[in-house]
Amino acid sequence: ADLFTGAYLQHQPEWALVAEADGRVFGYLLGSMSQHFDWVLMRTGLPVATKMLFNLLTGQYARHPRSGRFVRWLLTAGYREQPKHPAGAAHLHFDLDTRFRGRGLIPRFWGMYEQKLLAAGVTRIYGIFFSHPRRRPESVYARYGFTVFDRKRTTLFEPELSGVELVCVQRELRKGTGASE
Repeated sequence: ADLFTGAYLQHQPEWALVAEADGRVFGYLLGSMSQHFDWVLMRTGLPVATKMLFNLLTGQYARHPRSGRFVRWLLTAGYREQPKHPAGAAHLHFDLDTRFRGRGLIPRFWGMYEQKLLAAGVTRIYGIFFSHPRRRPESVYARYGFTVFDRKRTTLFEPELSGVELVCVQRELRKGTGASE
């Protein structure tokens, strides 16, 4: 989790939105306005990736072959399997526990985030996620005005699951067109 959330929480925690119930987090939207987010992500992720590599080399993933496979993918194919993303756009990372979907939380999260971005003068956002033939998150994003910017096939889940892609979606922001409207 630190690999994917650390850059946001360490460098721009003021852009984090968190939903909780009974003291447990069930959803979040993490954002970054940095135009150099890829570099922030790599710099922040380097210590985590180094620890993961050490664990791989010392056999600590022997009982977790999927974790070992993820580390090997991350250090070899992961970078070249990333889709392109729009230059100068803010970035978001979003997740919501399936038990809380369909309750209007997605448009509330995105609406609050977009209002903050517009107030800061940002006019475009993007996000990247995994997609495959049985689960196409891009259809959910499309309901909120996002379009596919780029997609790239990934080998991360092979051979168990083929046809997986990393998809970059983006959305132009204009006053009066927020996701919550």
